[in-house]
Amino acid sequence: MPVTLLNQQVYYEHGGNPFKGLHRWYSRKPLSFSRASVLASLLPADVTMEEFEYLLGLNRRVGGMQDESTKLYKTPPSPERIRKLQDYCEQVWGTRTPTVLDAFAGGGSIPFEAARYGLNVLASDLNPVAVVTMKAAMEFPLKFGPDLQAEIDKWVKWVGDEAKKRLAEFFPSLPGETVQNYLWAHTVVCPNCQSVVPLSPNWWLYKRPE
Repeated sequence: MPVTLLNQQVYYEHGGNPFKGLHRWYSRKPLSFSRASVLASLLPADVTMEEFEYLLGLNRRVGGMQDESTKLYKTPPSPERIRKLQDYCEQVWGTRTPTVLDAFAGGGSIPFEAARYGLNVLASDLNPVAVVTMKAAMEFPLKFGPDLQAEIDKWVKWVGDEAKKRLAEFFPSLPGETVQNYLWAHTVVCPNCQSVVPLSPNWWLYKRPE
C-alpha cells in the first residue's frame, strides 16, 4: 500500500469528512484507508503500485511524483476505475461484483467505500447505533434516491418551525435581535442576603485573539 500517500489523505479528512458528521463514532476509520483496504482485499497480489494508486482514485504519477491535490474522501471513483476494478474481480473471484462483508462495521467506512465501487455489500454490528447510522448513510440513500434529501429538508424545517413556536417564550430576545445561543448555569440562593448566585466555572464567551 502507498502508506505515505494514505497518511496524507487521512490528514485531509480531519474535520472535513461529511460522513463523520452524520453521527459521532469514536472508532470510525478514515475513508481513504478503508478504500485502500477494500482494494487490497480484492486485487491480485501482483498488481503494480501505480495501478493500485490509480484504482484508489489518485492521478497517474508524472515524473515519479504524485499529485497531492486529490482528496479521496470526497472523490468517488470514476466509472473507468470502477470498470477496471470489476475486471480484476472477474479474473480473481469469478464475478464482477463480489460480496464484501464487514461483520463489525462500526462507523461504516469500509462498506461505504465498497459500495462506491458498485460491489455487493453486507454490513452488521452488535451496536444498534452503528446499524442505524449505516442505514442512514448507505441503505436509505440508495433505496429512496435524490428525493430523500428533499424529504429530510422538509421535515427538518417542520421540526425547527414547531420548536420555535412552542419554545420561543422561554428564550426571550430584544426587539430586532435574534439570539443564537444562551448560557445557563445552576443557581443557589445565598442564605444571608438571599441573592441568587449562578454556579459557573467561567464566563468566557470567546477566547480567540481576533
